[in-house]
Amino acid sequence: MFSIEQLSIGDDGPAESFSDIGGGGLEIENEHVVDASSSANGGVAIQDELDKAASETGITKVIVPATKPDDLSGYQNAKTDQGWLLTSGLEIGGFTLLKFECGEVFLDNQTDDNIIKSKNFDATERFVYAVGDWSVILNGNADQQNRQSSSYPNYGIHLVNVERFGVGGFSLGPTNKWALVPEGCRYGHIFDVELLQDASFANQDGIHILAGSSGSHNIVVSNTTGTVGDDPFVVNSSGVEAYGSGGDIHNIVFDGGSVTNLGIGGLRTTPEGGNTIRNIVFSDLTIEGTPDIGCQLGWANTPTQPALDEHQQIVIDGCEFPDSTKVIQQDSPVSHVTVSDTHARFSASFWSQNENALSDVTLDTVDLLGRNNPSGIVGINGTADGFDIDGLTFEMADSTELPTGLQVVGTAANLTDSTWRDVTIKTDNLGARGMIELRDGSVTGLDIHGADLINNGPTTGQALRLRGSGTYDGVYVDGLTADNTKYQVVVESGIAQNGPIEINGVTFRNTGSTRWTVNSDGVVLNGVAQESANAEQPQMSTYRDGALVDFTDSGDGSGTGLYKRVAVPNGSSKWAGPL
Repeated sequence: MFSIEQLSIGDDGPAESFSDIGGGGLEIENEHVVDASSSANGGVAIQDELDKAASETGITKVIVPATKPDDLSGYQNAKTDQGWLLTSGLEIGGFTLLKFECGEVFLDNQTDDNIIKSKNFDATERFVYAVGDWSVILNGNADQQNRQSSSYPNYGIHLVNVERFGVGGFSLGPTNKWALVPEGCRYGHIFDVELLQDASFANQDGIHILAGSSGSHNIVVSNTTGTVGDDPFVVNSSGVEAYGSGGDIHNIVFDGGSVTNLGIGGLRTTPEGGNTIRNIVFSDLTIEGTPDIGCQLGWANTPTQPALDEHQQIVIDGCEFPDSTKVIQQDSPVSHVTVSDTHARFSASFWSQNENALSDVTLDTVDLLGRNNPSGIVGINGTADGFDIDGLTFEMADSTELPTGLQVVGTAANLTDSTWRDVTIKTDNLGARGMIELRDGSVTGLDIHGADLINNGPTTGQALRLRGSGTYDGVYVDGLTADNTKYQVVVESGIAQNGPIEINGVTFRNTGSTRWTVNSDGVVLNGVAQESANAEQPQMSTYRDGALVDFTDSGDGSGTGLYKRVAVPNGSSKWAGPL
């Protein structure tokens, strides 16, 4: 992986650190202060200076001063009575630093344009900067704009095909659609932006990074605050709603900030087959409000779903989702995902797979609260090659029912090579299914080490349940505590056992007499399996070397006894016993 430091400084990062908002490490060769005294309005005067900058050699700094030449008192959406009025979007070319020191910049009614856009969409612009002094408001006057049939004129700030850029130090919004959109941009820093979206229009995203035709990479977004009407942070490799046709996105970091969502979305990746999204970090972000989805991995309506290696290496670290319906909704195939040091409160589920393939997913130190009858915690219902848990704690925030916990469920479910460690599930009202439930799908190679499953109230459910028409080949449980569930460990007779099932180190607390309900032969329970057959020794082929089997000869009884599976020198195994 990579670090924020690698992206924000050095040879592969933006040209300066923005430690000095006036220009940072940029070598400014020309400087102009906008004078609006002889212009129709302030926006015309700013554009005149930007046009001059485009014809000069070296980097030109254009300062918009605090003179506030335009009367905004007649505009219902203006924040101040005086400011800078835009009757068309500002076009900024390369080698230009646009510095706002001016209070409010206001987009006139029916301008139907961006607030700021790069000058030439079809050629690469280099060194483009638009920064404020932290008191500036870039007001898109959203509900007085007409949404255009092409999406990109509706964005607040739209930079296309720009290399080396910096944007920040201001408040932005409300805008007619997405607030800040780098498209096909490389080596950039978006910093200290307060979003002022008001949910007056659909799709009022915050910072939405598009691949464009040339791809976007090496961009850091830091310290974002404010409100949005839809998804606050997005990477999107498709050509939908873009100027360009779509391309690859990699090495993007969203680091630090707290955004309140007035709408439905959260963190988001939007891939399309043939274009790659990889190396995306969401770090130390809080998504306030009550969004339907805290983090959406993929898009169900993408024209072509990506392959696993086209949507990969995604990190969600140190994030907070205080009140989402679903926390992570997987709508496309994805691989190499790490969710760590994350806290969430939800009313539906933490991870919903939606039958999309996944591989190499790790949940590491995840702290969860459920509310209002959630459907479950994790639902695996598709192909999952490596879904690991290393520290998950779940409690109910209220006394409503938890129907089930960690599930591998449905005939399309196929879980392989996964390890679940240090899982704690606590509830006061467990529903009719299992805290850990494997049902109807295929499980090959699942290790569960350390599961504390606690119910403090009424229940008809189970701690661990293997049921339905599931097929199992290598399920190993070691260190499970079952507390106050109606049935503790249930293995139903309809399962297909193609390999070992071992449930060891089980501790029962506050339980009645129904601890084991095992209706399938060959399951190792706390070190010993039960099997019955009309034969002289155990017949099932699913035991590992060292397994002990309490065997019943249902024929003449002569083979009844305790047997142990032992290895022999030729590499095979045999039964020793009865012991």
